[in-house]
Amino acid sequence: MKMMNCQPDCTKPVASDTSSKASTSQDSRRTSMQEKLSVISQPGDPEYYQFLDSEMAVREVSGNSKRLYDYRYFSKVARFSVDEEMSLIGREYHMVEQVYYNTFPKHLPMIWKTYDPESFQVLKKDFARGTSGKIELVVHKRSKYLGVLKSLPLSKITEARTEFNILNQCRECPFVINVLDGFESTKLRFRDYSHFILMEFAPFLTLDHLTHAMKGVGSTNARLFCMEVTMALEYLHAKNILHRDVKPENIYILISGHVVLGDLGSAIQLDSSTLTLGRCATYVTRAPEIWNKEPYGKAADVWSLGVTVYNIISNQWPFVSPYQHIQIEKVNAGNVVYGNKFCKESSNFIAKMIVVDPKERAPCKELLKHPYFDSVKPPYDPPYSAVHYLHLYDKNVESDIIKDLLNKEGRDTQVTAI
Repeated sequence: MKMMNCQPDCTKPVASDTSSKASTSQDSRRTSMQEKLSVISQPGDPEYYQFLDSEMAVREVSGNSKRLYDYRYFSKVARFSVDEEMSLIGREYHMVEQVYYNTFPKHLPMIWKTYDPESFQVLKKDFARGTSGKIELVVHKRSKYLGVLKSLPLSKITEARTEFNILNQCRECPFVINVLDGFESTKLRFRDYSHFILMEFAPFLTLDHLTHAMKGVGSTNARLFCMEVTMALEYLHAKNILHRDVKPENIYILISGHVVLGDLGSAIQLDSSTLTLGRCATYVTRAPEIWNKEPYGKAADVWSLGVTVYNIISNQWPFVSPYQHIQIEKVNAGNVVYGNKFCKESSNFIAKMIVVDPKERAPCKELLKHPYFDSVKPPYDPPYSAVHYLHLYDKNVESDIIKDLLNKEGRDTQVTAI
């Protein structure tokens, strides 16, 4: 692993944008992207351009939205009393109505319930970009619980069952997105989308959004985020689960300001000593062994984590080229340039992960002992508060929901300075 020092241009964090400025900024980014693509004399790898398109799309999602009051927000720390739990055993129930029934031994994650998707009201369509289905912000009409509903077609039944079962195994991990329910619809009007997964609402989008808004959060602000994602990955690996698509876009920011690892649609569970084959991960986060079509295991996730940490600190990628053969050469060389947003500890932390030989990469359990995390101590306050995110984002209907949630908790939603 070679490390080189340089001082690239680093922009100061952006505090806030009005909706008009945001629109102008999006147009300028689109124009800039088109100009960059037009000057390339020969076509590059199509997957690279798909990656560029997805980066723009994930930050510019839009759709019809509705304002709805009198809703409830699912909290992972809340629990029913023993008497309440016993009263629910032996009756028919759905998690969208009794959200804690995952604690009961009667729940079998391999068995999907049938349920009517029209029991949910859509607050915002295209809430996030989904490669295998649609993702919407919804509220359950009867219980008023908020959630994010992922809808998958019948052709994706294997992926839907795999993702739901893996999410079910991670219910007790506070650093993995929480699944509320999974069900299928047998009604003909829903034949385009037959399987549904309901997950918790992460109101402040993803670390990809935050990284872009702040032009990189820097080594200090990234510290707690990196620890929480590493702990999520360590939890998955302890269960022999490979995430296979770790990237800023798949790390969600909760209303508490803490982050969770989500989008387990590519995840698989292996035997303890088994490796797997097949292309996965995003163009810029893919490990050398995957590019080289070699068997890979947990170390491939560690490489992607290293690339992700580099990006959220600096808003740049350590390896990127529109030409696949050049991208593979850069990845196989493993030369990383660290700019002035990286401290000594953060660059050394990344260097433990971005190692070409997968056998030499540090496992997550070892990474959690790294000196980069020495200053992370109770009460583990996130670097940004809810009001900072409200100030950064123009979120339309979500802003109203978040402000109401904050007001219910007695928090101030006014930002005087950042």
